[in-house]
Amino acid sequence: MIPAPTARQPSASPGVVLLLLVLSAFPSDLAAQDLAIKRQVPQGESQRCSVGLLQLPAPASEDAAEARRLAGLASQAGILGDLEEARELLVRASGLDPTDARVAYLLGRNLEETGDGPGAARQYCRYLELDPQAADAVEVRAAIERLAAPAAPAVPERAVLAFEQGISSWDDLRMADAEAAFTAALREAPTWAAPWFNRGVARRGQGRSAEAAEDFVRYLELESAAADVRDVLGVILAMREPPPRGPSAGVAFFAGLIPGVGHFYTGRPVLGTVVLATAAGAAATGLLMKERTVECLSRPSNGDVCPSGQVADESVERPYLLPGLGVAAAVTLIGAIHAARGAAGSVDFDAGDGRVAATLQILPLDFETRGGDVRLSWLRLRF
Repeated sequence: MIPAPTARQPSASPGVVLLLLVLSAFPSDLAAQDLAIKRQVPQGESQRCSVGLLQLPAPASEDAAEARRLAGLASQAGILGDLEEARELLVRASGLDPTDARVAYLLGRNLEETGDGPGAARQYCRYLELDPQAADAVEVRAAIERLAAPAAPAVPERAVLAFEQGISSWDDLRMADAEAAFTAALREAPTWAAPWFNRGVARRGQGRSAEAAEDFVRYLELESAAADVRDVLGVILAMREPPPRGPSAGVAFFAGLIPGVGHFYTGRPVLGTVVLATAAGAAATGLLMKERTVECLSRPSNGDVCPSGQVADESVERPYLLPGLGVAAAVTLIGAIHAARGAAGSVDFDAGDGRVAATLQILPLDFETRGGDVRLSWLRLRF
């Protein structure tokens, strides 16, 4: 059966909110899409029924017989004035044998008598589909014209004009004007889904993600069966996720004061290993390279080795300790600066109340000599 179309009224769907909550826990397969604005203006819907398009399988013989029996009982109930009982019997009969034109006609008459005009018109349409050459086809068509729900009205003209103005502004890249025009369209037609969607696109284009997400949610409430539901959900979830943050320059610098750790933090383990190995090698060289001085009571008879009983004094010095530690410190400091520069050009420190108290900026290395002083510039700290 092909029922007659009826006026379509979009309604809010609380399930959209629940769907967002569920999908937000599993957002991995949803990607933000580039949404194109909608341009089509809906027209009024016809309420005329089509005839001769019905293709239904023949029911089983026992079902057809039971349907005829129930139709007879329904006729008797109708004669006795029990229209509710008759309707229940006819609905059961229609389910058993949807190809029975008589059942469709009787159900239409019952619905007409109980005040359900659109429902009666649908059953009369079904009757004509099942029996296009019925003797009373002219009278039945007249009843359909009288009982069918009126055609869905087109969108108000003022809303259409505002909608088209919004599209024109969007095409000219005037997003603020487009948003204002779509808002005007919504004032005239608040249940028209397309302006909600388009205003969300315009707001998203202006970087106003929270407001855009509200418009997209409203669009999904009005068009819960739209073909682009998944794409719109992906955009909503993407806008509600905080933007990914890269490594902090401040953390990289202070972590880099431990040789190589800053580079490991910023995802450059090879450089971190080089810095660590160089600093450790320089420090180890300074600590391990020693010079031993021995004062012997008598001249050694077997070369340069003083017998243990003749040692008057012995001292050990590390002549490369300070240079080695200096090189290790310099390598560590330069590595920390390099790690910070690789993370970001500057870093903000939060004062705890949400306001920025200081900004640390990593500068290119700059040497300056004044008199006998040498100045090294590589950081700028602003309060």
